[in-house]
Amino acid sequence: MSKPVVLTIFGASGDLTRLKIFPGIYALAAQGKLPEKFTLVGFARSKFSNEEFREYLRESARVEHGDSVQNEILDTILENTYYFAGQYDQLDSFKTFREFLSNTI
Repeated sequence: MSKPVVLTIFGASGDLTRLKIFPGIYALAAQGKLPEKFTLVGFARSKFSNEEFREYLRESARVEHGDSVQNEILDTILENTYYFAGQYDQLDSFKTFREFLSNTI
């Protein structure tokens, strides 16, 4: 049994996440290389709900992996994916983010 892992992506609404990071996370999951208890948290300035962020990531996996996307694997990742909108230059955003993590995960 593996330890739980929480991966936070800062700048989660950007191109790097959409084009490289999330498709890579999906590929690891498809190869069975992610821990059983894996949670993904996105932090960025863009105003997304959890559901909007999940759809953004779903689309990025489909663009990168096309018809080979396995919906069951993708759904498992996205069920444990959350989003937090904050400002990188404001300490209060990080205090609120800490509370968000404590209450959400």
